[in-house]
Amino acid sequence: MEEVVKPYFASIFTDIAQRRMSPRKGDEKEVYVDNVAFFEYTNLPGIINDRFYATFEGCKENRITKKAFVDGFCRVYLSNIEDKMKLTFQM
Repeated sequence: MEEVVKPYFASIFTDIAQRRMSPRKGDEKEVYVDNVAFFEYTNLPGIINDRFYATFEGCKENRITKKAFVDGFCRVYLSNIEDKMKLTFQM
């Protein structure tokens, strides 16, 4: 199942990263999703969106890398019910 969803989440990441609001710096090579673009994509209510964003690695720098994005969404969609409950309570 992972071999199917990882490319799917990677393509979603690419689409969202192109719509990010943070300006690109000249020497910046890494592609990332900022919190504004993430919030627009997930369309969750305020604090839920903030807390969901905070569960991704690297979000403290206002950016989520492709690996963190794909791993995070795989964790949400492919985990068992106990792991999903733990994630919910982390949020």
